[in-house]
Amino acid sequence: MNTYTEALARYVADTDFSDFPTTIVSKAKRCILDSVGCTLGGYVSDPGRKVADLICSLGGSDATIIGSRRKASLPNAALANTYLANVLDYDDSYRGHPGCTIVPPALAGAEMTHASGRELLTAVIVGYEVHSRVARAMYTSPETVDKIDGVAYQTFGSVASSSSVLSLSLDATLDAFGIAGATAPVQSNLKTGGSSDSPPSTMKVGFYQCSSVGTMSALMAKKGIGGPHDIFEGETGFWRMTGADKCDFEELTYNLGKEYEITNVAFKPYSCCRWFHSSLDAVLFIIQEHGVKIEKVKEIRAETMGGKRNLEYMKNPRPTNFVAAEFSLPYSIAVALAGLKPGPDWISTETMNNRVILDTAAKAVCSFQQKSSMSGSPNEIHRWPANVEISVKDGSHLSKRIEHPKGSPQNPLSEEELKMKFLRLASHIMSQEDANGLLEMVNRLEQVDDVGELTNLIGNKR
Repeated sequence: MNTYTEALARYVADTDFSDFPTTIVSKAKRCILDSVGCTLGGYVSDPGRKVADLICSLGGSDATIIGSRRKASLPNAALANTYLANVLDYDDSYRGHPGCTIVPPALAGAEMTHASGRELLTAVIVGYEVHSRVARAMYTSPETVDKIDGVAYQTFGSVASSSSVLSLSLDATLDAFGIAGATAPVQSNLKTGGSSDSPPSTMKVGFYQCSSVGTMSALMAKKGIGGPHDIFEGETGFWRMTGADKCDFEELTYNLGKEYEITNVAFKPYSCCRWFHSSLDAVLFIIQEHGVKIEKVKEIRAETMGGKRNLEYMKNPRPTNFVAAEFSLPYSIAVALAGLKPGPDWISTETMNNRVILDTAAKAVCSFQQKSSMSGSPNEIHRWPANVEISVKDGSHLSKRIEHPKGSPQNPLSEEELKMKFLRLASHIMSQEDANGLLEMVNRLEQVDDVGELTNLIGNKR
């Protein structure tokens, strides 16, 4: 047998830490640090705490719920930490939010098995490589996206990283891939991602189920439970289940192990929908460059792009819950102008009821064009052009255009900016000493013998 499925599974089973260039290892460390930071910030949010408490009540002792001293079974720890990593909409982006379904399963599995830092890094890198190739192979037309909008493909980031950190053989990895692909959750982002008229107040896009299924599939395969070894092949392949219009099978393995898609992952400077970031960059540039006082702003006009046709919900200046807030461009502009640090404060009840913020949001007139395709080159994936014009009460009109938002590979966050993002999020949970210790350990992760040393630092000691 020589199939696309086998090629991906063999990559996961056979890849060793020594295969990676140092630049790729460094990027993986940044991905881990950013994911852990977002998870810590997510833990202190109201919905994050509710999910963490629920999972902890189910018992288990395999892996830590990040942000607490409590533990859960491997699939449930991966589920909870994935929810926490994504709940603020602050986690990395590249064909979805790959980090939230790769890092939490890998970290939980590494803690359970007492894996080394090198094994954790290997699991994370192969997770990103498999996830990105599966995602880019699936073509879903704009018309289909309006009907079927989901993230089932992120299950493969989870099952790949889990299979790696659990040291599955090739046959077992094929089983894990087959189980995961056959049972991956069919999502309904159209109801849970903020796109409905009244989005649910706590539930977010189901990345957490992708992590749960991926880790459970790897555990089942490790116990000898079999799955189809041809999950990607032909007309009955995984792409059919996701509702994609077609699958470019060559993309599944193109330059696998030679070109690293993890280099194209973007980090987010704002805790809101990535489609908004160019607009926020432009607004803040105008305000800072021209020294405009917020009270002097008469109107803000933002023209940008989104990945769907119906984006009316993103123009709502008065969100009623945190999901709607994260998917409201006027509200996001207002909280950014108010100077609030991105993170839990952006979606707090107090912030959403702040009169000054609501009045500022009401001044923002936003319009969207549909992006022609969610596939394509990394340059196009991260290109979210925005034109912003601010009218000032003195009669002046100030404008700015941004092509690639801050945090994209074309306009990256600096090492210092990424570090400060992590430390700020960690400060909600950890002492400065512990946060710095965690940061230092991630930076030397390849020297860590047992990842439990790292997870022991991730918790609330206050």
